[in-house]
Order: sequence, then C-alpha cells, then structure tokens
Amino acid sequence: HDESLNDKQQHADEQNVDENQPLRFMKDEFGFVHLQGRIRNGKIRTHAFTLPIGYGTSRNLYAIFPNGGSSNSFTKGIVDTYRRLVLYNDSNDVQVDISFKAGD
Repeated sequence: HDESLNDKQQHADEQNVDENQPLRFMKDEFGFVHLQGRIRNGKIRTHAFTLPIGYGTSRNLYAIFPNGGSSNSFTKGIVDTYRRLVLYNDSNDVQVDISFKAGD
C-alpha cells in the first residue's frame, strides 16, 4: 500500500539507487515486507541493497523485475537469507516492487 510505504519509508544509502525513485521498504502490521524503487547501474551477482535485521526472509526468494526504459526485458533477482537484494543480470535500470512475509 503506497500511503503506508510513503509514511514509513526508509531510504537505501546504496550508491546505485535512483534518487527520483529511491529504494524504500517497510514492514506492515501483518509482518509483510514491501520493497519498492528503482536501481540504476546494477552489476551481475552483486548485492544492490541490504535490508535491516528483522526485515529478511527465512528462505531465498527469487523474483523477476522489469527493466526500465522502452524495452520489454527483465532482470532476475533474489532476496537471500542474508537480507540482500542480489541482481543476476547486468541492467542499467531495474524497477523493484516485491512483497514477502518476514522470516523468523
């Protein structure tokens, strides 16, 4: 839910986030983590962002994210058990929008 995300947003301090659409996250009252924003200059198999303790997943969570721009291409990614968002394609513009239940 965008209003809750905006009200409780926390920004990534990573250098590869888009300043116009920063990577934001929040955990709702049901324990679901919502991660949204745009990543620029992603590198293959390097982590783009790390969530804080309490916001991770108990198992690796694989996802497909659309690339920005006019192309119909996608970037594979994972939120791993170390709370890292890792991209598996080299893309200059990745739109992240994912929700998951926080692990124990």
